[in-house]
Amino acid sequence: LPLWAAHGLNVLELARFNPDPSRLNELVRAWGGRYRNIYFVHTYSTDLCGVFLERVQPYEFGTLECERPYDRPPRRPEFRALRFTVSRVVLPEHLAVPPLPEVDVGGSDDFQVSGFFEKEGGEPHSYRWTGRCASVYLPGATPGAELHVTAGVGQRPASSPATVKATLSGVPLGSFTVASGWGDHRLRLPSPLPPGPPVLRSDVPDWRPANSLPGSDDMRNLGIMVDRIRLEPPR
Repeated sequence: LPLWAAHGLNVLELARFNPDPSRLNELVRAWGGRYRNIYFVHTYSTDLCGVFLERVQPYEFGTLECERPYDRPPRRPEFRALRFTVSRVVLPEHLAVPPLPEVDVGGSDDFQVSGFFEKEGGEPHSYRWTGRCASVYLPGATPGAELHVTAGVGQRPASSPATVKATLSGVPLGSFTVASGWGDHRLRLPSPLPPGPPVLRSDVPDWRPANSLPGSDDMRNLGIMVDRIRLEPPR
């Protein structure tokens, strides 16, 4: 790859858009002991669930290339815009995040979410869509606390229910199904907490609006909309 050939940098090209989250995190931690910095070059569709990224620089450029018909030779060039981001990996235990009892997803959550799309909406609900797998670092987690997740599904088809399986640092917490409208979903954290940084992971079957909603050109693979995550101490 050019980064290696021209600059002598160690580069690994991922053969899959959606690498296995557990194996990818193991790889990142193994690299952490060898290299000073680890960077990802990624687009909005790259699923890096569980890898916490600090955005360094977005890039965008355009070029002309031959069209790609399947039933005839190409006749003319087409303009294509390429957009991607360079981000630096930060392990969750190194995130400078205060142990607050609430995470405003879509608001002040920039450093502690992984596997989410860009912020959307406004008052009273600023939110992010998850992909099929999304993670949130919860430094304020305490043993036995009740976890409240405010979530919705937007125009997700009823034929594709959004059943979420939640874990904390690999330990199952349970599951819940998000229906139409915004709702509050509750889970109980284990006591004692599992070892390692407290990372809440949500796995949910995804859907693509362009394949389900007439007139939509949204090609993202979406899970659920998350607005807030709140922790209440055990009673």
